[in-house]
Amino acid sequence: MKFKLWLEAQEDWKSLVRGRQKEFPFQYEPGVQRKASGFADPDMYDPEMEDKPLEHQNMYHVTTALDAVKKSGQLKSRAELGGANIGLGGGPAGESPWAVSVTYDEYRARDIYDEIKSVSALANGQVPASTVFNSMLGRIDAHNEELEGKIYDSLTDYGIPKKELEKIKFGDTSIIDKYIKTPKDIYEFYQSLENIIIGYETEADADFLGGYEMGVIGFTAPFEQMKKIKPDQVAIIQVAARKGADPEQVPYEKELRFWPEDLWIVRYYQP
Repeated sequence: MKFKLWLEAQEDWKSLVRGRQKEFPFQYEPGVQRKASGFADPDMYDPEMEDKPLEHQNMYHVTTALDAVKKSGQLKSRAELGGANIGLGGGPAGESPWAVSVTYDEYRARDIYDEIKSVSALANGQVPASTVFNSMLGRIDAHNEELEGKIYDSLTDYGIPKKELEKIKFGDTSIIDKYIKTPKDIYEFYQSLENIIIGYETEADADFLGGYEMGVIGFTAPFEQMKKIKPDQVAIIQVAARKGADPEQVPYEKELRFWPEDLWIVRYYQP
């Protein structure tokens, strides 16, 4: 079960793609294409998406600064923004600061959009630690006892006694809220659980870099930055790219990383 708050009641993504699309008043430039074909290597394409070939896939970027994007008419890398927005793109380790991250999976874009808004909410004190914990458990395979054990064991780092840990394992996760209380602590708890999942996925699969989707987004932004995100500034931007551009492909994030000057904005969504 994905970690969402109020967004669960929203329309199906497909209907949003067909319908209420807001468009920027920009015309397509010559030599620009909207589809991922030619940019992503089909040999590293998710086989579960075989009914959606790359030549049919639009490309999307998720921004946390919609007004600034609308004003400038372009997307900027973290390097151009002076290092801002670390952890909100460019990979879970904050790599590729020169790049703008684009996904060719519309569902992945929606997940990132939902996750940014949800994590912003918890950074502003709207989500208890127990909800974060239950959500992370819901992301992993129910039969993955090793990873589940790592997640439970991490609770001792927060001063939770082993006798309480046993109660939590039997379902009383509200105990966690007695030990992890402040929004800052809850956000850092969220980050620590993400890191456990990322670390396990990397160690468990020697071919991870050729895998098809990471189980979490990978937020590395500091608490104060995440707290400042305004929900109405989060949006999914559909982009087109310059033909002949050579982006970096990151298969496990279903992501392409372009130089900013290789991208054009098509439209934006706020599901």
